[in-house]
Amino acid sequence: MNCNICKSDFDDNETKCPFCGSDASLSPKHTGLDFKEVLKSFVKDYDGKHSKLIKLTPKVYELLTLIMESKEIDSKDKLQLSATIAYFILPQDFYSEEEYGPIGFSDDLLLSINTLKRFESKYSIEWVRKFWKYDQEVLDTLLTSYYIELNKTMGIFFKEILDYVGLNDE
Repeated sequence: MNCNICKSDFDDNETKCPFCGSDASLSPKHTGLDFKEVLKSFVKDYDGKHSKLIKLTPKVYELLTLIMESKEIDSKDKLQLSATIAYFILPQDFYSEEEYGPIGFSDDLLLSINTLKRFESKYSIEWVRKFWKYDQEVLDTLLTSYYIELNKTMGIFFKEILDYVGLNDE
């Protein structure tokens, strides 16, 4: 059976998804959960590699969606944001959550942080900060040391990820 919320595969005899805890018979519309909440439930108990970063996944997703609502960004930036947000829900991305669990968000986060760094460069860090609802130090860490950390482990796939979502300008 596939979960109607996080799309994970699990046994037909289970009534709750073992990954996100949702009722297997309900769709996201009926549960009232939005995707940020699904992400929260998926990463909340993760304590493996990059755990502090992985647990920021729902907040990063939220930041991207808030920026998407801005009237200040141009159509090219909206396309990049759309591709970055869509990457979160692709079932078979380069480092799939379905296969690897929460650590599978590493590639989603690398793409997301790259997009945010591009906006930081184009608009300013202050501009990006106005959409971040949380501790500004966390955002700074996300855009610096966490980005470097992810690049060390996932950077070799980055060109392929950009090609996959149509964002490679080369």
